[in-house]
Amino acid sequence: MAAGISTEVGYVGLLFGLFVVPKYLQRFRIPAAITSVVLGAVAGPGFGLFQNDTTIGLLSTLGIVSLFLFAGLDVDLDELAREGRMLSEHLIVRLATLALGAFAVVEFLDLSPRAAALVALAVLTPSTGFILDSLHTLGLSTRTAFWVRAKAIATELVALAVLFVVLQSATVSRLALSAAALIAMILALPFGFRAFARFIVPFAPRTEFAFLLMIAVLCAVITRKLGVYYLVGAFIVGMAAQRFRERLPAMVSESMLHAVESFASIFVPFYFFHAGLILHRSDLTLEALGFGLALFAVAVPIGCNFQTDTTTRLGIGMMLPGRAASCL
Repeated sequence: MAAGISTEVGYVGLLFGLFVVPKYLQRFRIPAAITSVVLGAVAGPGFGLFQNDTTIGLLSTLGIVSLFLFAGLDVDLDELAREGRMLSEHLIVRLATLALGAFAVVEFLDLSPRAAALVALAVLTPSTGFILDSLHTLGLSTRTAFWVRAKAIATELVALAVLFVVLQSATVSRLALSAAALIAMILALPFGFRAFARFIVPFAPRTEFAFLLMIAVLCAVITRKLGVYYLVGAFIVGMAAQRFRERLPAMVSESMLHAVESFASIFVPFYFFHAGLILHRSDLTLEALGFGLALFAVAVPIGCNFQTDTTTRLGIGMMLPGRAASCL
C-alpha cells in the first residue's frame, strides 16, 4: 500500500471501484472485465497500490475458481454429446490455427518450436474468463449463449492442454509424471464425492456448497502446480459433480448453481483487477501499444475467418453483432 493510505481505506476504495465503477460504465457498453483490468493497471503500475498484496491474489484465485466451477456445473453434457461433431470441428480448427501460428513464429522470429508454441497460444487464445464474465450482457438467446460458452471453454481447455504438453515436455519422464498426477486427480474425485455423500451429508446437511468450493480450490491448486492453471481443476470438479446428480441432488440443483454464480460475481472482478496489477510500466509503452495493435489487426481477422464456417452453420453468425460472432 502506498504511503499515506491506510490498509482499511485502500480496501474500501477498492471495493467501491470494483463494484460500482464497472457497473456504471456498462451503460457505455464497456465490459466490466475491461474496466477492472484498467483499474488494476492504474492502481498497480500507476500508483504502486496493492502490488504484491496476498489478499488480492487470494480473492483473484477464488474468482477464477468459482467462475469455472460454475461453468463445469452448468455444462449440458447431453447437449454436447449430441453436437459433438460440430464441437470437434471447432477444436480441429483451433488446433490448426495454433499450429500455423507456431509455424509462422518459428519462420519469422526464429524461435524454438516450444517458445513459438507459447507465443501462438498467447496471441491466438481468447480469454474465456472474459467471455464468460461478459456473456450475460450480450442479450443472447439460450442456445446461442450455450454455444458461445461451450466453444469458449473448449478452446481454453485445448489451449491449456497444449500449454501443459509444451511446459512439461522438457523431458519425457516429467511429462509422464505430470500427466499421471493429473489423471490420478481426476480418478480420485468420484471417491471423494462418494465419501462426502456417505459420511458427511447425513450428519452435516447443507454443507454441499462449502465442500464443492473446497474441492474446486484444492483441484485448482493441483492443476496450477502441474502447469495447466487453476481453471482446469475447478472445471473438472464441476463436471464431476454432475455425475452425482442422483446421490447428491443438492450439488447440482438450481439453487446451487445460483449460489456458485453469485459467489463468482463477487470475486471475479478481483481476478481481472489482479491481471492489471501484475502489469509493469514497461508493458505500457507506446512501442508495446503499437505491437499489440499490430497483433490485434493480424490475429483477430485470421481467427474470425477460420471460425466463420462453423459459426454460420450453428446459426450464431446471424445472432451476434458483426464479425465478432465468428470469433467466439
